Amino acid sequence: MITDDTLKLFCLFDRAGTSKYDLHKIAIRGGYKYACDGRIAVRISTTEPDNGGTFPSLEDAFGKPVSKDGPFPEMDTEECEGCYGNGRNKIVCEDCKGEAYEVCPACGNEAPCKYCDGMGSRRGPDMCATCKGSGKQYEETVIEGYPIDGGYLSKIINNLPNCRITGVPSGEGCGFRVAFDGGDAIVMPKHKKD
Repeated sequence: MITDDTLKLFCLFDRAGTSKYDLHKIAIRGGYKYACDGRIAVRISTTEPDNGGTFPSLEDAFGKPVSKDGPFPEMDTEECEGCYGNGRNKIVCEDCKGEAYEVCPACGNEAPCKYCDGMGSRRGPDMCATCKGSGKQYEETVIEGYPIDGGYLSKIINNLPNCRITGVPSGEGCGFRVAFDGGDAIVMPKHKKD
């Protein structure tokens, strides 16, 4: 079962007021909960009442016919170097000033900083721009001729159970359709490669 905490991963992080839409929160409309960050939209069924707010009209996009059914391609991953695998931006450690170690005032020996565990930075509040919050780095992947950002695929695969592709873009402005246990999603591709 997909929780609100999982859905919130697909909302914009702390960006209230930067868009004409309320993408920083979950929208409830017409028997569905929606989360959208402008590149990925996720929906699950709900019996909760509508909660208002300004949200893009996704009903038409989710209503388009399914044209494919299959798994995501195999992709190699590595821990994201931009966030050390935690999915959030890095903030320079205030204690060690990014040096990753502390000097003992009594003896002068160096030891890993206790505040940041010797990393020189700590986890910040915003989504990591490198991995799109997944904590893993994927290369750009091309599916049916459409390139898709590896970070966005990673975010879906790592957070939504049993994902599979159920539709490919049918033109500009259309996204990949993805089904998962408990709901479905749309992922926007980059511009098509010739």
